[in-house]
Amino acid sequence: MKRVMYLFILLLVGVVLVGCQKESNTSNRIVVGMECDYEPFNYTETAQTETNVPIENVYDVRMAKLVAQALGKELVVRAYQWEGLIPALKAGEIDMIIAGMSDTAERRESIDFTDPYYVSEEVILLSSTSSYANSTKLSDFSGAKVIAQLGTIYADLVPQLTAIGAIHGTDLDSVPQIVNAILRGQADIT
Repeated sequence: MKRVMYLFILLLVGVVLVGCQKESNTSNRIVVGMECDYEPFNYTETAQTETNVPIENVYDVRMAKLVAQALGKELVVRAYQWEGLIPALKAGEIDMIIAGMSDTAERRESIDFTDPYYVSEEVILLSSTSSYANSTKLSDFSGAKVIAQLGTIYADLVPQLTAIGAIHGTDLDSVPQIVNAILRGQADIT
């Protein structure tokens, strides 16, 4: 009798655990995490259009729509701060990340990457009115105040600029914050 009771409890626990699976894994929805602050790839708009989707909690949105259509699922986009995307994926809050995220060895240790659908080159951004606007080589940025977005490969590249004399300012959370800092003269380059 004890053995039957243990089996019954084990079966009951199994049923409860199966019933508690995350919605994103069992429903007809695919939940995609994006920063939603990295124009022109993923950003927030104030009105519904043919090409955007509502954000719960548009280039990348277009890619997310194609993935959802191919899988026959309803697309749900959730906005996260850049540094929260990988933790959200690992926690099962989202099914995938679609963002301008570079495939690095460090990131590959904790998440998988698909083949890239867009490849870009790293560049230095600055105001057209900056005293550094006519720079043609890295050494021309000696003395420039450089900032980057936290947790990105751009933050990893800052030491190349500080090695030639650039001054590392305080890195920021988003591209709009960085652009505003450059336009206000709080930083010279990113």
